[in-house]
Order: sequence, then C-alpha cells, then structure tokens
Amino acid sequence: MIKMPKPGRVLLLLACCLLIINCTIGQTCQYYPAECPDNSLGTANDSDVSINNMILPQEITMQRIMREKITALLNEVSVKNKWLVYQYFEEAGAGILSESAPLPYPLRRPYQCIFSFIFIVNEDSLHAWQNWYTNDLQNAENRVVDSYKQVGGNLSKDATRQKYLDSANYFGDLKAKYMTDHIAEYQKALMTNDSKGQKKYDDEIKKYDDKINGCLNKTNGKTTEDFSSSKSQFDDLESYKHKNTIAYRNASIVRVSLNINDYLAIADDAEKKAQTLSIPASTLALLIHNNVPDEHEIFGQYLRSPDVAMLLFGKWVLKKNQYNSYQSVYATDKKNTDVVAVKKTPCDKVQTMVLHVEGSVKYINQFLHSFDLQQLNELIVK
Repeated sequence: MIKMPKPGRVLLLLACCLLIINCTIGQTCQYYPAECPDNSLGTANDSDVSINNMILPQEITMQRIMREKITALLNEVSVKNKWLVYQYFEEAGAGILSESAPLPYPLRRPYQCIFSFIFIVNEDSLHAWQNWYTNDLQNAENRVVDSYKQVGGNLSKDATRQKYLDSANYFGDLKAKYMTDHIAEYQKALMTNDSKGQKKYDDEIKKYDDKINGCLNKTNGKTTEDFSSSKSQFDDLESYKHKNTIAYRNASIVRVSLNINDYLAIADDAEKKAQTLSIPASTLALLIHNNVPDEHEIFGQYLRSPDVAMLLFGKWVLKKNQYNSYQSVYATDKKNTDVVAVKKTPCDKVQTMVLHVEGSVKYINQFLHSFDLQQLNELIVK
C-alpha cells in the first residue's frame, strides 16, 4: 500500500521556515538587523586557541598589532564623521602543520587574517530599519504563514483531492497484490532468462505505476492550484523584503573589511561593472556596482550591497586573470607559498591588504575621504 503524506505537510514546510526566521529576532544584538558582533570574537583573539591551531606566537602578535592599528584608524573615522563603529567579525589565519608540530617560522607562507567592522552612519535610519523589521515585515511574514496554514487545513477537507489520493492508494494495493501473486513466476523467468515472462510482468507493473502516477499528478496539480495565492503572496513578500532591506542598509550602515596578506582579489564578473577611483595611497582602487545584490549573503563581498569599493595595497599584478581577479605578486612565485623554501619575507610581515567598503556610494566616498589610507599603506612591509 502506498503511504501518502498528510495533506499540506510538505508545502507547509515553507511556512515553517518563515516562522523560524521570525523566531530569530529575539536572539540578536542592539544593532540588528545590521550585523551583530560575532560570538567567536573573544576566542579569535585568544593566544591559547591560536597556538593549539598551529598558529605561531609571531603570527598571533602580528594579528593583535594589526587589530589595534586598524581599530585606531577606524576610530578616527568614527570621530570625524560622528559615526558609531564596532568590530563584528575577525578570522584568524589557518595554522600550518608539519607532522605533529607547527611548520617552522622560516618556512611559513604569509599569515592571513580578516577584520570586519560596521559603521552606523545614521542612527535614525537604523532605528527606522529596526522598527520596520520587527513590525511591518514580521506582520507581512505572519500573513503569508497564516495563508499557507489556512490552505493546508483546507486540503484535508478537499473532496476532489481526497478522491485522487484514494485512487492512488487503491491502485497501489492492486500493484502490491499482483507482485505478491506473481513474484515466483517472475523469479523463474529471471533464472531461465525468459524474456517474454519478464516483459509480461514488467508491463503489468508499469500499468499500475502509470495509474498511480496519474492520480498523484492530479493531486499535485490540485495542491499547486490551491496554494497559488499563497505562493504569490510569498513572492511579493520576498520582493518587498529585498527592496526595503537594501534601502535601509544603505541608509544606515557601511561595512568595512580588511583582508591581510590575501593573495587573490576578486574584481568583477559579467553582472558587475567597475570603475577606477583615484586613491593615491592604494595600488588600485575600484568602485564596483552589483546589479543583483543578495541581502542574505553573510561572508563574502559584492553580493549583499549594490555598491562596494575595493582597494588594493602592496604589490599586485594589475592585469586581471581569467577569473576576473587580481593576484598578489608574492603568490606568483611558489617559493613564497610552499612549505619547503625559506621565505625572504617572514610570515608575520604584512605584504598585501584588500580593503572592501560596502554601502551607498555617498557613504563609501565619505568613508574613503576621512580614512587615513596613507597610514594604512605604511603598515605594508617595504
């Protein structure tokens, strides 16, 4: 006998997902829905944790010094513009193992780490964003959830849909009985290589499968029809959420990330347009426009904001590779990145930096004009 799912259970998973999203609102910080400080910030700065991950004390010291200097420079920006600033993310570099111990200091490649900060550029806009998120948006989500629940509850009372389900079960029972009654002769046909006997059995099974699938297709079609209005509401909700989230984000915050000793900087792709900025302190500066921002993105650059500035510091190959990316000069020689050659530049020296600034073009420009990029550039080893 075919076991059919309870009416509406599968499609109601979508509504349950919306409920889970709503439940996360109470588990956030005072800046939410702007990014909250990561819970691992405390452990990222912990020397014992780093040493246990095969990161050397020299690299730990380098990361601490860079954090302090970058924080000081960003605090100056905060004071100049009267913007609130806080660190929300930090990623320690990957340790390098040699058998059961850290790879010796002279052989280690450039140590990489990432620092990310948020500037609240307009507190009134942030409060408006929070109010919209916890009231208007949540109410809209609740209406969609209720719509799915109502349709799901009606499915169990739908006589037409139940008729198709009953028919599918009926033919499923007939198929099971046929298999039980004829399994012995089918096995004999297999053992004796009787192709006609095998075909007769397979053809009969296919008849039952076709009837079952026909009934299920009608059931699914009826279910899709019943849920069409709720699906339309969900699509409208996603569009509404996407548009407003980007608008509030651009009016409220600027996200700043610094990748230390990165060897690759992704420039653009077919959907993004880049223009060169005149920033003398940098090796290269680009303002990149993204036509398809995704407000759900949390780790990388480009995807969340329509506009992002990317500035390179240090020595870079300024001709993009086949992946529309820029490569650091140090990475062009494998002796600088392998685990056997003694490195000319120690691992705890800063050779490159990639600065990303995400937000509205207005606030990106304001940030860049108030950030002492020359001091940042001087952190590069010469």
